[in-house]
Amino acid sequence: MWALAAEASTLIASLVSFKLVSSHFSNVQFGKYAGIYGLIGFAVSSCTSWAGLVIPQWVVREGEEARTTMHSTLTYLCILSALGMAIVVALGGLLIRDVPLSSIAALAAAELVGSAAVLPLAMLAQSTISVRAGQWIRTASAVAKAVALGSLWYFGSITFVHIGLSLLAAQLVVWLVGSLLVARRIGFFSTPGRPLRHHLSTAATFMASVGAYAVNEEGDKPIMAASHFKDDAGLYAVAYRVARLAMVPLAAMESATHTQSVERGSTLDEHVRRARKFTLLAFSYGVVAVIGLNVFGPFVLRILAKDKVAAITQLRWLSPLVLLRGCRNFADNGLLGLGKVRTRMSLNLGSAVLSLVLYIALIPKYSWKGALAATLITEVALVTGSWIALHMFQNRENQALERSWARDRKRAEWGL
Repeated sequence: MWALAAEASTLIASLVSFKLVSSHFSNVQFGKYAGIYGLIGFAVSSCTSWAGLVIPQWVVREGEEARTTMHSTLTYLCILSALGMAIVVALGGLLIRDVPLSSIAALAAAELVGSAAVLPLAMLAQSTISVRAGQWIRTASAVAKAVALGSLWYFGSITFVHIGLSLLAAQLVVWLVGSLLVARRIGFFSTPGRPLRHHLSTAATFMASVGAYAVNEEGDKPIMAASHFKDDAGLYAVAYRVARLAMVPLAAMESATHTQSVERGSTLDEHVRRARKFTLLAFSYGVVAVIGLNVFGPFVLRILAKDKVAAITQLRWLSPLVLLRGCRNFADNGLLGLGKVRTRMSLNLGSAVLSLVLYIALIPKYSWKGALAATLITEVALVTGSWIALHMFQNRENQALERSWARDRKRAEWGL
């Protein structure tokens, strides 16, 4: 429930942002905005999101001291955030040439500096204090974003640059206050420190996984914008945003169960059983969500972006994505619990290559229809691969546990 509250706050902030930006900008301008955020999403996923995975992996699963993990992680995070900024500005200047570089840099800074500072702090709090503490920080971050954007609307100053700078300032305030409060509980302030090689190795693996996920998630929109389908890109981004709203409960389930999922298994089929249980819940919800998107989609679009109701066709075709995501996420987390981080990375990289090839092949000819086909084909392939891998490695862990128990029984029989 705490995770759901945090996701609801994030949803509200997302709706505020979406409403203000989509109503203020034309379809073409919003298409440019979506194209820029497609690049930013890839950079955030590749260069910063790994921190939220490395911290629980080492603190919870491996039992490493939180201070050591956090200081090392933040050092690498600073370096990679700067690299991500440079990549976004360079690619944005090449692909979306009629947007000033200052605008691209401001929007990138909001995510690669501001939000990237809050994410590891929230995961540190969740791993060392409680799930509630981590979700409180995420909630504060979402509220701060909504307030910043609301202030821009009130003063009539909604531009790319102002959006980026206001979001950056809001996130840095949340990071500073949150760091002080967390430090009182755990005894140290989160700052960069001595970098350790094993954290870089784990980070590289997660970077590849999350970056590959970002290619699947955001790679279609920059390609549409670069292929002179900016109007379609704007409508498709609207439809995609509404479809993602339906995934909020799934994100809450995944967030709340993440630290539990990465713990070492102690019983047979533990990770498979947990993944099945949560997937059944997610699938049941997904059926309801698909029906809801098809029935109430036009109503939601009229509320959020009445001038973009034409996106209803894209939204209805995108609705099965909710089902597919629910079927995949918990199998992926099960692989983390089994310690198969590189296997998870390989699956995600394979899906990224597949989606990118399909995007390049289909979007220039079929626009959003090509993007949709590529997305659904890639998701089906990834769901299948994730579950096959989870069962295969769970069977291996079962055999290892049985051998360990057999050794223990023999030692007990011999009085050792």
